[in-house]
Amino acid sequence: MTTTAGHRFARALAMSLALSVLLPFYSPAGASSTDPSASDRVLVVTANLREAYGFWDVAHHGDMKVFVRRLTDQVPSAPDVLLLQEVVHASSTWVARHLSDKTGFHYAVKVDPGRQAVRDSAKRIHDRETAILINTDTMSALSSGRYVGTSALRSEVTAGKYVAVKDQATMLVQERASGDKYALASVHLSPPGGFISHAIEKAARARWVDKITGFMAKHYQGAAFSTIGGDFNSSRCLSGGGNCAEAPFYKLITGALGYTNSVQAAGAGGGGVDFVFTKAGTYKAGVDSSYNRRTTSNFYSDHQFRWSVLGPDTVAPSAPSGLRLRDKRPNVSLSWSASSDPGGSGVAYYEIYRTGLKGDFRLIKTTSNNGWLDKGTFHTHTYQYYVVAYDGAHNASPRSDSKRITI
Repeated sequence: MTTTAGHRFARALAMSLALSVLLPFYSPAGASSTDPSASDRVLVVTANLREAYGFWDVAHHGDMKVFVRRLTDQVPSAPDVLLLQEVVHASSTWVARHLSDKTGFHYAVKVDPGRQAVRDSAKRIHDRETAILINTDTMSALSSGRYVGTSALRSEVTAGKYVAVKDQATMLVQERASGDKYALASVHLSPPGGFISHAIEKAARARWVDKITGFMAKHYQGAAFSTIGGDFNSSRCLSGGGNCAEAPFYKLITGALGYTNSVQAAGAGGGGVDFVFTKAGTYKAGVDSSYNRRTTSNFYSDHQFRWSVLGPDTVAPSAPSGLRLRDKRPNVSLSWSASSDPGGSGVAYYEIYRTGLKGDFRLIKTTSNNGWLDKGTFHTHTYQYYVVAYDGAHNASPRSDSKRITI
């Protein structure tokens, strides 16, 4: 009988042999703290498979095979959880089959949208095209999974249109090796058919996020780490430019609800409308690197998949202390006492912030050392600095005391 630890070792070995291209992700110092095959790590993937409920996709499943090939070429180990959108029973099952064949592990659809994406009933349109798949060698299902309906209010619906209900997949799982429990949601936050205006949808999306997270908190109370991934049909910022006016849903989920945008936290960027929000620590993350918007017809989707290696360290390191600035005109030398990390993943790097021309603080340097020489300064100018520490799970410390210097 193979042990769970054996599964973890086999998974790391199999994927190291199978993966030919590794996604270039932000990798802070301390490889052991970010090892995706460690026993308390869970690799979560979210992907919108672009209308994988039509006849051609379901019958021929070539797009599912392309998705699995491109996914396994880029992630650092076999995924533990897949949060899929715009799929039905057949397409999500094909993903599970192809992924099982590719990795040697068994994947199963645990929250199944059924055979038809859109159903009409009692003057309501029910749109169900989200699914949750798990690696049953590394994860166990603690619930059968449930769908949460998100819909517009009657007052928000365009005259003459039905109320549209979009079903969002949720479930509770447990990582076999560590026993850590994760409440999961795969979401696609848009009403079918465009039955409400874009302006109304901005506010409605925040309401839907609140409903989904509230449902998970109520029904999956044993979960230490809630994670929500999917297509939110909105970017983080309402508009471009230097200042980001955050969308209502983003401000809510990363503010009052206490989730972290894991891909952004790990420095993987990505933009777009797809996210992995989590209450777990983020050890690594990335975005589909081979995607090209100009040739989407050759790919499985018009979305870039995202992945995050999550784990139990949610404790921030201590703030850097004893910040010292020295006049090395025309440069400034910085040094500080190293932070400590009670969460166990180790201090990985520091971010240095300095005042700009407008007096606002801006990130100017990321370093694994506890000192740095700033060569971007000028004689006769005054500068102010502070430092933030990050651990291997990308938890941010409180910022250090700020210090000012004139050179």
